[in-house]
Amino acid sequence: MFEYAKDHGYIARNPFPELKVTVKFRQVSKPTNETQVYNTDEYHKIIEDLWKSYNKKHQPRFLSIVCNFLMGLRAGELCALRWRDLNMDKWEISIVQEMVHMDATELNNPYYDVYKASGQIVILPGQEGRKGVYVLLDHTKTHTERVIPVVHKAQEIFKLLKANAPDIRPDDFIFGYGSKYLNLRSINSMLEYACKHISTDVKRSHKLRKTYASRLNAAGLPLNQIRACLGHSNTTTTLGYIYNPLKSEYHGKGICQLISPKFSLSQEVTGSSSNQQAQKKPETIDFSRFPAFRHSVR
Repeated sequence: MFEYAKDHGYIARNPFPELKVTVKFRQVSKPTNETQVYNTDEYHKIIEDLWKSYNKKHQPRFLSIVCNFLMGLRAGELCALRWRDLNMDKWEISIVQEMVHMDATELNNPYYDVYKASGQIVILPGQEGRKGVYVLLDHTKTHTERVIPVVHKAQEIFKLLKANAPDIRPDDFIFGYGSKYLNLRSINSMLEYACKHISTDVKRSHKLRKTYASRLNAAGLPLNQIRACLGHSNTTTTLGYIYNPLKSEYHGKGICQLISPKFSLSQEVTGSSSNQQAQKKPETIDFSRFPAFRHSVR
């Protein structure tokens, strides 16, 4: 309270600088699974509906959401993906840019001139006269480039898109079509239409990241690896993304499996001496063995 008063100019200094309040006065309830992630049934139905739309219209944008269920990118990162970011030999994708929506008047501020001149800020074409414009920032939210694995299902999508557009150039947007590019609004619009088709409540595009993180967690991927895939700087943030992606009828089954006589809790916690030795060696994670990447978590 005193620190707040000092920061806002109500008092000249904090009379009790060593006093720290370490508890919350109000208990904050975590949102429910149903409002934060798509469960397995919704997940598969949305993917099926988006494939139908793609097969009907042959526009890559419909497969962007399917890919993001498998990659967990921020919406702006998904829109900014170019073919040059994809390494099809190593099947890795580099996240180096992000699309954001900015006020056009603000962009006229001389402060941004150096960034526009250096290419760190790129105003996308076809937006003349608009109050708000889409721009590409040459850095991500955490100001660091990250590389994530492209799993088998996503590999199939990228191969399909490339085969259907043999004249693509490295600078072309992966999910663009013709002179058009995928933007933040269109992602949510496609998600809304897909949810309407399958008669389920729509959750905005950011919930795709939470669904991705939750499915990786359900598949057994270590928390720190999930953090790295999401591009978070700490695991505390990542924990806020993890919910139960299973349908409610599976919850009881999972608990029963954990407390069944066949499951030895002491063995799981302590392990054998050979297992302890094995744990000391760093292990290279084979992403393909996790069900979440095969989109078969039930």
